[in-house]
Amino acid sequence: MKCPDTEYFPVHRTCRACTLQCVQRGFTLIELLVVVSIVALLISLLLPALSQARRAALIVMCASNLRQIAIGTTSYLNDQADRFPTVYAPGIGPTAFGYLGKTGAPGSYYDLHPADRRPINAYLEVNIDRDSPLEVAHCPADVNGNTSVYDLGGASYCFNANWTARTLSKGPDGTGLYDSFRGIAESQILAPSRFVLVGDFPLVNTPFEGSHVYAAWQKNWHSDDTRDNTTFADGHTVLIPIQTLAPKTEDYTFVRD
Repeated sequence: MKCPDTEYFPVHRTCRACTLQCVQRGFTLIELLVVVSIVALLISLLLPALSQARRAALIVMCASNLRQIAIGTTSYLNDQADRFPTVYAPGIGPTAFGYLGKTGAPGSYYDLHPADRRPINAYLEVNIDRDSPLEVAHCPADVNGNTSVYDLGGASYCFNANWTARTLSKGPDGTGLYDSFRGIAESQILAPSRFVLVGDFPLVNTPFEGSHVYAAWQKNWHSDDTRDNTTFADGHTVLIPIQTLAPKTEDYTFVRD
């Protein structure tokens, strides 16, 4: 039965059947469960896509940091007669760390390389002092709870220390032979498009020592395989797989070939 127009039939004259029929009908429990199920299904389909999009965004942000670092390194070379810097680890020799970034965590050994003594920093940011944070050295994917490689060592990235040349020299008194290291000239790199310059933290030691030297959270934070953001001596950056104990492949080289 059609409910009469209340303009002509006031509420107090409306019959019970009309009142029941005019009440708006709500969702049933089954209908609500169906809607909730559809929403849950859509979320389950969208979450992997959102996760992939977030990972891709972090890769792009990281690559942008590395390109800035490559530009800063080029500026350093222009001021230093085309020669790469050499940073020493006490009792070890040239190290892949200590070229850029903030001062490392106290007692970590990396605190021996304060921000104002890391040679590339001055070409990435003005007014560098010991406590400068230097965010360009922090990969946005380098996160592990309340700590990170950046927090520990001062940078999420490390350089390829194989741009140093080792020679033997005599001591101050003219006797004995001692190791001497000096950064090579950029012109001595025979394959700039393949020679690794700098990249994600895990990539430098992996070809020489194996990925077992890292904790699980310290490696390959951009992928579930062995790909790392890598910047080459010619300035281009790409996400490529770095093979364990393979310092030289068709795609990259850590040695001057």
